[in-house]
Amino acid sequence: MKITKTKSSQAASLLCAGIAGAGLMGQWHAHALRRAGGRVIAFADVDTSSANSLAQAHAALAFSSLDDLLTRAPIDVLHICTPPATHEEMASQALDAGVHVLAEKPLTPDAVSTARLLEKAHARGRLLLPVHQMVFQRGMRQVKTHLSRLAPLLHLEVIATTAGGEKTGAEGLDPLVADILPHPLSIFQHFLPEGLDGSEWSVLHPSPGELRAQGQAQRISLAINLSARGRPTRNVFNIIGARGSAHVDLYHGFAVFEGGQTSRTQKIMRPFGLALRTLTAATLNLATRTWQNEPAYPGLLELIRADYDAIRKGEPAPLSPLDILAVARARDRLISAW
Repeated sequence: MKITKTKSSQAASLLCAGIAGAGLMGQWHAHALRRAGGRVIAFADVDTSSANSLAQAHAALAFSSLDDLLTRAPIDVLHICTPPATHEEMASQALDAGVHVLAEKPLTPDAVSTARLLEKAHARGRLLLPVHQMVFQRGMRQVKTHLSRLAPLLHLEVIATTAGGEKTGAEGLDPLVADILPHPLSIFQHFLPEGLDGSEWSVLHPSPGELRAQGQAQRISLAINLSARGRPTRNVFNIIGARGSAHVDLYHGFAVFEGGQTSRTQKIMRPFGLALRTLTAATLNLATRTWQNEPAYPGLLELIRADYDAIRKGEPAPLSPLDILAVARARDRLISAW
């Protein structure tokens, strides 16, 4: 797909960005995009005090509506960090204005609307990307690079407990889990040889905010365990292969590998070796993130940087429309099975 560059991106490699949503994620997007070679020049939020506060911190403009931002701020890319129900309309509006879009997950409520937006982005010659940042983490890249050490793959599993449910109330627990689902599904899409299309699922919904899903695809078993109330908070991706396993701490972005040795000595020493490797990986990861000024949301900076590089070069987005749609379709299947 040929990407038509906007005037400001033709003039310089520094991309000008606008951010819709001046809450927590808007703050972190502003932090990351500056380090990815962008400049935030405008914020839009119905809460004008929040928009003004962030705008002042970043020497940017503040608007109370996306209409005003798109009309008055010459941006190349819009970051959408608003509640999920607003994503589709805002993304469509930005694409119609000739602006690239990077939106928090889920991109839209369902696969049908996701396909509609992707078609519009293609027609407008603009990139449309959901924030599936976990596949861009350093630990995930390490596992992908060394996947042959584990192969053949037998099982992929994500276990996540989040503190987000404390703020939603009982009625918000299931929507929160639905909003989280793109993360494990995008990881599976990234690691399955043929992706998620054709995967089969069985779903348990024992109580609000609790999802247990078992699936299979290409003779690889899949498991998702999401909890809006479980403690401690954690987010882990486990990969089990016939020749070894890997464990990715998705909250912190590092990976630990285990070999496939089965001797008596290895069985005795396994907890000590795993603990030592985890301590080493966590320490190196903390040092790297501190040096790179990445205090939160590992993978977000790498995703934005890859997206901005693609915009500058007129190349396809770092996540393909097929991958984005496969995740949306799988999410629809799981939600419909609750």
